[in-house]
Amino acid sequence: MRRLKPYRRWLLPALIALALTVEAGCRRSKRPRVETVEEDQGPLASVVVFSDPRTSMQLVRGFYEMEGGAWRWTMGKFTVTLRPPPGSSEKGARLEVKLAVPEAVIAKIGPVSLSATVGGLALEPQTFSAPGDGVYARDVPASALGGEAATFDFALDKYLAAGVVEQRELGIIVSSVGLTTK
Repeated sequence: MRRLKPYRRWLLPALIALALTVEAGCRRSKRPRVETVEEDQGPLASVVVFSDPRTSMQLVRGFYEMEGGAWRWTMGKFTVTLRPPPGSSEKGARLEVKLAVPEAVIAKIGPVSLSATVGGLALEPQTFSAPGDGVYARDVPASALGGEAATFDFALDKYLAAGVVEQRELGIIVSSVGLTTK
């Protein structure tokens, strides 16, 4: 019988041990468990500033994506939900919509009127006859602000239909909507 040289006696077991170690290291461990965690959006805000992404969930419908990092085009009808400010259920509040009416809108359709309703109560419309920045401001009675949230439905009497200037229906440009205590 032939005798193995001393280094060959340990070479084969060492190679087997190395192969087992490498193979064990290449095995995938159990996949880590991934859970979806919904971020708490926090309470509703009384003022929705469009440059703040935390309040975008309060823009219910009728708004396009943010542009310029601070404003959005609206459709002919749009809706926002706001938290009534403290004390407004007794004293009422002031609604303010910071907006701009582009020159292209005025040139194509003339003056536009913006109106709002909250809880079935119609607020007085306001007409914007010239292009540029403006504010739609109206007092909101306490009777319309008793709950945790107030949903405001806005409507323009005229707007640019889809296809007139671009493929979207275009109303006005809005940068913030808010309620402040009287």
